[in-house]
Amino acid sequence: MRRRGVIRRIILHTLNRRGPLHVYGIIKSIKELSFNTYTPSTGVIYPALKNLLKNGLIRDIEDDGKKLYEITDKGRVAISLDPPITEIFEKIIKTGFPYKEISDIARLIYDNWGSLGDREKEEIRRILGEAFSRIEELVRENEEDN
Repeated sequence: MRRRGVIRRIILHTLNRRGPLHVYGIIKSIKELSFNTYTPSTGVIYPALKNLLKNGLIRDIEDDGKKLYEITDKGRVAISLDPPITEIFEKIIKTGFPYKEISDIARLIYDNWGSLGDREKEEIRRILGEAFSRIEELVRENEEDN
């Protein structure tokens, strides 16, 4: 599974397992299936849904005026060789990858970006730049050691 397509694959598995869902149902299901370690934001879900719709892997349906999404046969074929979704999350959790922390930071920034002033936005960019530089430094040190 390519990293870029992980959320799309997770959405497909979620819809395959849980049936037609609205956006918040997808988010809630992913949170439950990830053992409460990952809650994707709508800013992550909507672009993924748009891509899945465009590629015919899901379709949207109306139910009492609500838009629901369901997996198509083409979507089922696309994930037919993938491991079950719980295995995917168990593997991620076992590696200790900080999905929750990254998701929490992204959601906090995304949810509040519109109400922040220019000074606060610039400070957030500075902090993220420093964090990126420090993480990159750690990765390079590790590469040199190995």
